[in-house]
Amino acid sequence: MNRKLLFTLIVAICAMTANAQTTFNDGTFKYELETINTGETVAKVTSWYAIPSGSNITVTVPGYVTYNGTQYRVNEIGVTGLGVNSSSPNTNITAIRVGYGVTRIHNFAFQHLKNLTTLYLPSSIKWMGYDVGYNTNLTYVAFPGENLDAISATTFKNGAATKHCSASTLRLANAMK
Repeated sequence: MNRKLLFTLIVAICAMTANAQTTFNDGTFKYELETINTGETVAKVTSWYAIPSGSNITVTVPGYVTYNGTQYRVNEIGVTGLGVNSSSPNTNITAIRVGYGVTRIHNFAFQHLKNLTTLYLPSSIKWMGYDVGYNTNLTYVAFPGENLDAISATTFKNGAATKHCSASTLRLANAMK
């Protein structure tokens, strides 16, 4: 094998290794580790690992999670992170509590959780995408909002006809900076 080909193969393998994501689960959620622009390695919730069963379930997204003996801050809930497929069986999740430390909630994060009525968000949230509660029955969102930098106009859009959540009570204290 010539040197140029060998060098190209080594560079390609290094690039693949550098881009490889570490993923793990805690029995409820799947996570992906990533290094953010501050240099901190954080965990992102990417999806359910196992949707809890039972009735009238309150789920807590932790603010911190431990993997291989190291504790990581849960920085964000990814796009459709805790949402379910519209053809999935209806879940009995009625409330979600997001732990302190989470700063970002992406688009459609809780989509199609049709029994979801209550959402508790921490003051650490800085950014929220659009249609976070798409096709849910959210009626109450508790959110201090004191660190909020950006929120979409359709994050909690009203109107059942458009299948967006119909949050009738949005508690915001010191909402926008």
